[in-house]
This record gives sequence, C-alpha cells and structure tokens, in this order.
Amino acid sequence: MNEISYKENKDQLYVVTPTIHSYPMSKHAGFNVYLKLENLQKPGSFKIRGSEAVYKKAIQNGYHKITCASAGNAGITSAYVANQLGVPITVVMPVTTPQDTLNKISEQSIKIT
Repeated sequence: MNEISYKENKDQLYVVTPTIHSYPMSKHAGFNVYLKLENLQKPGSFKIRGSEAVYKKAIQNGYHKITCASAGNAGITSAYVANQLGVPITVVMPVTTPQDTLNKISEQSIKIT
C-alpha cells in the first residue's frame, strides 16, 4: 500500500486515498472487491469531500458562519473543515450523541449545542 501524503494543499483539504484488494470479500462475493480507504482522511471519513465543497461555496457566497446538525461523522468532519477554512461553526447534536464523538468535535475548538 502506498503511503498517504498529508502535505498541505490550499486547494483541497482531503487527500487521495488508496484502494486495496480484499481477498476475503472477493472470495465471498465471487468477484474482485476493492476497498477505498477513506478512513485515512484526517477527520476519518469520506464526508470531507462534500463538506469542503459546500463550505467553500458558502464562503464564496458571503457566508461567515456555518451551522451543522449531526450526531456523528458529519459533525466531526464539518468541525474539521470549518476549522481549516477559518470559519466559525456550531454543531447541533442530540443529547444521545456518544461522548467519543463529542470529544472529537470539541478538539476542533468549536461550539457544540
């Protein structure tokens, strides 16, 4: 597997992730199965691609703050993207959100409600 490069790229926050062949899944499915390792993105999810595109467009259109509702990966990724783009974000989460998720979002120094 190729090493992932996390070098700074001002044009995009996500990295190009590798695919790997899964022998067990291929054997079970009867055809070749490849896994795209999006878990290697810095916030740990493929959602960075969409969040980045939407938030950059919002900033270009004059928005100065972001609000996101999420109980999981979208909130973690949104906090990361907003932090990297330098735009304030509030993530609205249900009271049932796991503590681990709350901790990951809090690490981004953003407001959680």
